[in-house]
Amino acid sequence: MDTFFFLVAIGKERRFYSEDKNKFLEDFCKRRLTYGNIEGNPEFKAGVCKLYKTIKLDEIIPTHGATGANHHVFYSLISPGERVISIRPTYQQLYSIPESYGADVQLIDLKKENGYLPDIEEIRRLATPETKMICPLILIRFVKKCTSRQVLLSRQGTVLNSRTA
Repeated sequence: MDTFFFLVAIGKERRFYSEDKNKFLEDFCKRRLTYGNIEGNPEFKAGVCKLYKTIKLDEIIPTHGATGANHHVFYSLISPGERVISIRPTYQQLYSIPESYGADVQLIDLKKENGYLPDIEEIRRLATPETKMICPLILIRFVKKCTSRQVLLSRQGTVLNSRTA
């Protein structure tokens, strides 16, 4: 399970207040509990702006985790009928969200006989001019030296470049 929460006793957790525990608890009890600012907390967004030289407050779209961010990416980039190739196993959202928008989702399952690496020829076969996205293309490097996974990642870039050129 990749989502979890735990309950805490605020009064016992020193990290929630700096010096005056009673003042913190008094202020906390006065706080109105709501869903918060739908477009994101302005203080949070201002903090993010300080990390970059040219970004503006209205250019920041906070999300609740990676699922929300992926939803924004798919919603922004994928239209009905466009092809999305998804490599499994992966998070279900990487094929279910584009499918819900009417995308032509094609799945490639990693196979033991291929060392659990994507089959480049299968990607080439499935990639069409309507292919808008292949996900995920990020492979984890388990060792420091150059591995077949690194070479494959380079080859995947070649497949993408040849389809978009």
